[in-house]
Amino acid sequence: MRKNKKLYNLALATTLTTAAVVAIAPTNAAAATVNFKDLPKTDVHYENVMDLADRGIIKGYPDGTFKPYQPIKRAHAAKIIAQALESKGILDTKNVTNPGFKDVPKTHPYYSEIAALANAGIINGYPDGTFGPEITLSRGQMSKIIARAYKLTSEAYDHPFKDISSSEFKKYITMLYKYGVTTGTTKTTYSPGAPVTRGQLATFVVRAENAYENRNYAAELKEEIENLTKDPAFAKVASVVGNSEGLVGNKLTIKASSINLNKSLNSLGDDLSKQLGKLIMDYNDAEDLLHLYDLTNSITFEANGQSYVVDAADTDLLTELSEKFGEFIKQLGNNGNTTLGDFLSGQGDSITIKVTVTFDNGNSASYDVVLEK
Repeated sequence: MRKNKKLYNLALATTLTTAAVVAIAPTNAAAATVNFKDLPKTDVHYENVMDLADRGIIKGYPDGTFKPYQPIKRAHAAKIIAQALESKGILDTKNVTNPGFKDVPKTHPYYSEIAALANAGIINGYPDGTFGPEITLSRGQMSKIIARAYKLTSEAYDHPFKDISSSEFKKYITMLYKYGVTTGTTKTTYSPGAPVTRGQLATFVVRAENAYENRNYAAELKEEIENLTKDPAFAKVASVVGNSEGLVGNKLTIKASSINLNKSLNSLGDDLSKQLGKLIMDYNDAEDLLHLYDLTNSITFEANGQSYVVDAADTDLLTELSEKFGEFIKQLGNNGNTTLGDFLSGQGDSITIKVTVTFDNGNSASYDVVLEK
């Protein structure tokens, strides 16, 4: 499958890199140009509704009301979420492919927004091939859409909700709770089957934007790598790909003697790619690594005054990323015409490769990969 192929080939990058994001959260529209008769400043959703209204993402009704506590339909929710994503440069609603929903023809007023979300894998239809644009959106369904839209990933996370244990949306609800997108309908309930109101959706969107722009990718990816080294699947291939000594600061050390010091650099990259690819595919939280990687714009490898840049936004390069790391090692060893042992001996028995990851919003962080005898 396409997902597994992507996971297979991005293995080395996700195992050997980390990144950080420090971004400014969207500003609440304190001086909004729109006012709604039924939305006083004391309403819990007021500032978030005003934020989206001031940006032209949501509108009220002809009578001057917003109806913040009216349940919202799937089509209207799709429009708001898609336009919010587009306003942040995350989604393109203009160049879309028809997702083929039976009840969303190209003439539908929100066709472009629904198609864009479907194309991006953010929304799904029903088994009968419909999208259900007139069906009320539930809080459970909304959690999945918001989590996918803003790439909020998380392992099992502690939460206070007693009513989500059997919900098919439990994973996504815990993600929203972790990132502060939801606090629940009460201190101990989330109400996954309840409808989402117009005011609630505005609040979910603005909070999700904040979470997206202020996430600490360095900490998240470091946590995922540490979990990976503890995963049983890691031990199965450690003797082949190298025994990680764990993460110390921003450094990952790999024992080259566990790989094969007599192996030529020409074949080293291929071996690492295959073994680490298998490791990622077996990793229980591979999807989390994939989402973190999806936020990457480029990766730069640097050592001995040489550098190699991989444009992660290019699909072709994305699927070959681990191979590119191997090519850089070959480049450092005069195109790979030497054994790994001889190469490292010439480096004083170890070499440090600085990996710099740049994310879509321009933030970046560096990580050292140490390959030693």
